[in-house]
Amino acid sequence: MKKKIISSLLSAITVFTMFISPMSVKADGLQNVGDTANSTSTATFSVSADDIGGVTVSVPESITLTYDSTDKKYANSTSDKVYVYGNLATGRHITVATPTSTSFSHKTDDTAPDMTGAVTFGTDGTATWTNAQILAGRTIEANRVGNSIGVQVTDLTNIRLGAYESTMTFTATTVAD
Repeated sequence: MKKKIISSLLSAITVFTMFISPMSVKADGLQNVGDTANSTSTATFSVSADDIGGVTVSVPESITLTYDSTDKKYANSTSDKVYVYGNLATGRHITVATPTSTSFSHKTDDTAPDMTGAVTFGTDGTATWTNAQILAGRTIEANRVGNSIGVQVTDLTNIRLGAYESTMTFTATTVAD
């Protein structure tokens, strides 16, 4: 299934510098073969999300509901999932939220009443990915943690022939642990 990729860069400044300052070593005692003296220097660098990639929130590009004649409802497949993976700073996690209901409008009949759909996702419309889960999925797709999204329309009292459509918004937030 095609996925819509939403990238979020979690750092504003890219810094990659190496500092090697000259340091004097006192030459006393370095007159004879085999004499030694030690000195240290520090090399540093900073890594930002721009350097190694940020966090990706992947949501289904589309969710198709099909008719379930046994339960008399329209519902989507349980394989529709939201994934979060990438590089996230220590001490943070990501939450993704979506409303727990959505309104379906008829695509061609303006007189058709809207249909209400129930959305199940996480707990009360919010799912959380821990820092460890996000990092584990950054390079190995099999390690990516997916949270299922369910959409169904059960009250078919005023349904009309034709196609219905709804737009769902997913909001991703970086949260401190």
